Amino acid sequence: DYKIEKFIDNCDLHIKPIMKKVILNTKYISFEIFMTYLISNFKKFINDKKIFIYIPEDFFNKSNYWIYKLMDYYKDRIGFKGQLIIISTLNDERVNNNSKILITDDCIYSGEQMRLIIECMTNTRKFNLDIYIFVSFITYTGYDKIINEFKSNSNLNTCQLKFVEKIYYVIETINNYLSIDEIKFLEDYYSIPMNHRYLLYFDHKMPDYYSTIPLIYSGIVASFNNKILLNLIRKQKRKEMKNELNYIQFIKHTDNIKNIDVLEPMIIKPPYK
Repeated sequence: DYKIEKFIDNCDLHIKPIMKKVILNTKYISFEIFMTYLISNFKKFINDKKIFIYIPEDFFNKSNYWIYKLMDYYKDRIGFKGQLIIISTLNDERVNNNSKILITDDCIYSGEQMRLIIECMTNTRKFNLDIYIFVSFITYTGYDKIINEFKSNSNLNTCQLKFVEKIYYVIETINNYLSIDEIKFLEDYYSIPMNHRYLLYFDHKMPDYYSTIPLIYSGIVASFNNKILLNLIRKQKRKEMKNELNYIQFIKHTDNIKNIDVLEPMIIKPPYK
C-alpha cells in the first residue's frame, strides 16, 4: 500500500524496520468480519423466547449497549422471534430461575471493565442462571480475568459462566514482534507506553492506548521533529501544537483526522459516541 510505504519512509532511519514490523503484523477487523462473528453467536440463541441483556446503568453510552442495538436490528433477519430484555440487575423481577443472561461487549482486552461488571453482580434469590459473555473478540488475559472474578464472586455460586462459541482470540502483542529495546525506541518517540499492547483495530473503533497503539495508527510519523513536539504536547499540555505534527494517515477514511487523543482516539469514532 502506497500510504503505508510513505508513512514508513518518512520515519527516522533506525525506526523504519521497527515500524515495518508493527504495521505488517497489525490485525484489521472489518465490520463485515465483526458482524459475521456477532450474528453467528446470536443464532445460537435463536430458539430462546427470552434473552436478558445485562447492561449496568452507567454503561448505556458504551459498546455494551451498541451490541444490544445491533442484535435488536438484526433479530428479524436471522429469524429470532423471542424477546431481548435489558436488565441492570440479576434481581430484576422479570428474571426467572434458569434464565439466560448475556453480558455484551465488542472486544475484551485487559478484561478489567468486564471484571468490574461481574464483581458488582448480585443474585439475591440464588437463581440458577446461565451467564454468557457475549463477546466475539477477546484476549487470553481478559478471558482468565473474567473466569477468576466469576469464581471469586460468591453471589454467583448458583450460576454458570459461559462464553459464546465463535470467538476470535487476540493472542499476539507487540512483544511477539519487537524486542524490549525496540519497544522503548517507539515509546521514546511517542511519549506513551507501548509494552504489551495489541496490534489490532476495528472498522468501528480504534481502541485506546491501554490496549493498542493509537498514535501510530493515527499516522503520526516517528521523526525527530514529531518526537520533540509530542513530548511538549504530553509534558507541557500544549495541545495547540498538534497541527505542527507531520501526519501521514494510512488507515482508510482517516485522511485529515489529526488525532493525538490516546484515551478516546478520534481516528475512528465509535458509532455509540
